[in-house]
Amino acid sequence: DIPLPEDPEKNVITPVIRKFLEITGKQAHIDVRITRKISPGSGIGSSAASSAAAAYGMNLLFDCPLTEEDTVLCAMEGENLASGGYHADNAAPAVMGGIVLIRGYEPLDLIKIPVPGNFYCAVVHPDIVVSTKEARSILPREIPLHNAIRQWGNVGGMVAGLYSGNMELVGRAMKDLVAEPYRKAFIPGFDNLREKLLDAGSLAMNIAGSGPSVFALADHYETAYRARKIMNAHFDALGIAYGGTGATTAAAARTNLGLGITLLFSGTVTTGSTSFNYGSYNWYIIIGQPASSGSRTPIVVPKAALTTSAVAYQITDESYYYSFNLYYSGTTCYLAYKGRNSTGQIVAVYGVN
Repeated sequence: DIPLPEDPEKNVITPVIRKFLEITGKQAHIDVRITRKISPGSGIGSSAASSAAAAYGMNLLFDCPLTEEDTVLCAMEGENLASGGYHADNAAPAVMGGIVLIRGYEPLDLIKIPVPGNFYCAVVHPDIVVSTKEARSILPREIPLHNAIRQWGNVGGMVAGLYSGNMELVGRAMKDLVAEPYRKAFIPGFDNLREKLLDAGSLAMNIAGSGPSVFALADHYETAYRARKIMNAHFDALGIAYGGTGATTAAAARTNLGLGITLLFSGTVTTGSTSFNYGSYNWYIIIGQPASSGSRTPIVVPKAALTTSAVAYQITDESYYYSFNLYYSGTTCYLAYKGRNSTGQIVAVYGVN
């Protein structure tokens, strides 16, 4: 277990809190207690998880004065401390949820991309420490034009595949010609492992972040579960310990994260309204399903954002969308479907502590 720095100036949470207070003009004394953490140097966003949690928590504590993009800007301060550069690679999706395209930084331009309903990943974290700064330092300053052209094509293919729900296209496009050739040296037997995973039906295999965690992409749960077994066996044969939550159940993931999640409503709402017990939850997750897609899209609503006046929310899917009003009265929360362009539906509401 890798200890966190005892000096607050070296913890990613500190610059995040300072940035929040700077942007909002608030003054406060903040005590922070970290109860759970992702192992540093894992490649699965340990610094971004803490940075995003701090930014999101501060925004929630002060009744949500910041937009999502401003919250991401705060989280990027922690990433700068951890890796020596301002980037939103992990901070943006950690704050906003799902998959986020970072089109540019001047100004910050973030685009949420739909996640196909059959998007599965198995992730394994070998017991090897790779610091983000070290992994960045080995990358070349320039890349050949022919590699750049191929990589641009892969980026376009990835976005097209995600929007169209074409997982085979996503898999074909999930190729890294820029960082992987250099970073795979940190992961023993990388090429051999990829060959075994692709032969077993995985759509792609790559490095998570800067490594050493690796992931396999699949379009079925069974394939992802099989991929996890293959990755475990690979590192077993090399005598390398590992951890990971690839292809785990939702219940196990909630236990690992220490979250309390309660199903408040399950069914379909395509017309009219429904209601559920308001309860004492910190936020609410509303799962919607657009009519033009089988994918399910979550909307996270902080408790502080619920009011007695109706607030409109939209779930979008390319040119299709539908909207609903959300408000509470007494101990009951009301969700009123509005409809508009499509016949999408609400399928579940969860309360989270």
